[in-house]
Amino acid sequence: MKDRGVSAIVGEILIISITFILTILVLHYGIMSLTGIQSGNIYINGYVQNSGNNITVTITSGSVPLPFSLEIISGSNISLVNINNFQKNFYNATLGKINFTISIEKNINSDKLTAGDSIIIRNIPYSYIAGSVFNIIYDNRIVFHTTFQ
Repeated sequence: MKDRGVSAIVGEILIISITFILTILVLHYGIMSLTGIQSGNIYINGYVQNSGNNITVTITSGSVPLPFSLEIISGSNISLVNINNFQKNFYNATLGKINFTISIEKNINSDKLTAGDSIIIRNIPYSYIAGSVFNIIYDNRIVFHTTFQ
């Protein structure tokens, strides 16, 4: 009786091929999770308007899922507001000795901050906030950055 099976060379080629493919898959998905590629395509574009004591950041393109943070930096003063849901749209904040509010106006029915939505920084004199940096942060990465001029 003759044993049937795969020759030793074909077996080796199969084992090496399967190992190679599995290695590529593991590296691909492992690197994706390590580098945060899930947030790699997340960005926001927008413009800033000043109206008295209110500053409006209008989103023109891109989107950011929850949770994200809004950061204002003025000299050594930092104000950081964490946005975990859109059920609350007014947030109290402090920058140095100035108390103000930040509101998010969701004009687009979405579970993300997206084009058409606005962030309004209310009740802060523009002369006080001029020159400050405003960032939107997602997954420890700045996805929108501007300086109030």
